[in-house]
Amino acid sequence: MAFPYLKRLNEYFRDLVPGKYAAQKRAADRLDPRFLVPDTVFTTITVNKNFRTAAHRDAGDLSEGFSNLAALTGPDGKGWTGAYLAFPEYRVAVNPRPGDLLLINNHEVMHGNTPIVCPEGSERISLVVYFREKML
Repeated sequence: MAFPYLKRLNEYFRDLVPGKYAAQKRAADRLDPRFLVPDTVFTTITVNKNFRTAAHRDAGDLSEGFSNLAALTGPDGKGWTGAYLAFPEYRVAVNPRPGDLLLINNHEVMHGNTPIVCPEGSERISLVVYFREKML
């Protein structure tokens, strides 16, 4: 059921960052399509549920590609607080909410989350979709 949503993320990536998308598409075209998320240029989906990441740089994603991050709430529809995506080197943080899409150069920019506070029974789910370089 997630494939139409992931296909839409792919379309936004194509339209908003065409140069990075084109580079990732060239890599995807070299790969057997069975190793791609259908109708996208992504090989990998990382799903984080109520998970706080420490500040880090990603390793293993396509160096000329981009990561796509989307935040979702759980089935109860309750929101969460916190979980800002922070970029400590720049002293900037963003608050991704359901419906937002962040296109990020995660392998060059240090990033992590602030603490997450979820009401009882709620969920904060983030999807990070990207192309894993070693898939080539």
